[in-house]
Amino acid sequence: GMSGVHFVRLMAELAGLPAGHALERAHEAFFYVGLGEVRYRAVGTYSLGMKQAAKLAQAIAHGPKLLFLDEPTNGLDPPARARMIQLIQEIRDRGDLHLLLSSHLLRDVEDCCDQVLILKDGNVAAFCNLEEERRANRRFLELETRGENNGSFLEAVEKLGCETAPGAQGRVKLILPDGLEVRRLYEIAADQNVQIRRLNRKRDSLEDIFLKAMETADGRV
Repeated sequence: GMSGVHFVRLMAELAGLPAGHALERAHEAFFYVGLGEVRYRAVGTYSLGMKQAAKLAQAIAHGPKLLFLDEPTNGLDPPARARMIQLIQEIRDRGDLHLLLSSHLLRDVEDCCDQVLILKDGNVAAFCNLEEERRANRRFLELETRGENNGSFLEAVEKLGCETAPGAQGRVKLILPDGLEVRRLYEIAADQNVQIRRLNRKRDSLEDIFLKAMETADGRV
């Protein structure tokens, strides 16, 4: 039965803010999360998405240095989820506090986090830096080639420092060394009379990393 702004003000006071400052910050937080027009309504009348946003307002009103978010998009419809993710990204990008997000929704983690800790049976199964993973994936290519000189083509790119793993029907997995641009592959292919029919940059998703950790880890890292 408590109004949204009253609830957030109370929680800010419990966090140590003086009453007047807590009320001011409660109003600011409600407008920040997009609930300014409903801040005097009872929290019990809010939709699930509005309640989640009100909880976020409560969590940031007192200006913390560390913010814990536990399943912040749980139960939200797509527009509400997109808004919540946008708010989390804005808070992250401001750089004045650290975020710790706990979620089984891996897309949310990919959208919001720089580093990921994966747990299995209460123990750390894997740790990865997503930005480092993204940089590494930019050098990992999958090619589909056509021509009679595929072997010569692979030999030529290996001399440039590429790691290659040929597959069936002209498919090749290839890791570019630093400093080597993709256009050089097309130049070599032309010299060898080989056509590059398709080129994709491989990207391991967080789901791939998660499933691999669940399959291979013994729960101790």
